[in-house]
Amino acid sequence: MAFEQRWMAIGEDGRHVTLGRHSEPTDDELAAATKALEAQNVAAWLVVVEGDYWGRRKLDMVMVRPLLEREGRTWPDAQAAFLERRRSATAPADPAVSDPVSDAVMGRKR
Repeated sequence: MAFEQRWMAIGEDGRHVTLGRHSEPTDDELAAATKALEAQNVAAWLVVVEGDYWGRRKLDMVMVRPLLEREGRTWPDAQAAFLERRRSATAPADPAVSDPVSDAVMGRKR
């Protein structure tokens, strides 16, 4: 497993952006992220994520602080949305779905 540490802004709907890898984001980076979030009216939290971001194993996540708060939006809901997006993105392809190019390369008959 590749170990990584990422500083991320995770939005209420699970969308996210990496602000720093292996180092804390600068005040300018945080200000720019907050401004972009305000423009989209999205609550978000600054989070340290450790583990293999592209892998399927569990990540360790520590919420550092809110970046932008919105009434009724919570960190647990944002975390659940992020983990669902990640699960969907890293799920294996459906073997029942056929792809003509892959079938030809693998010598499978259609």
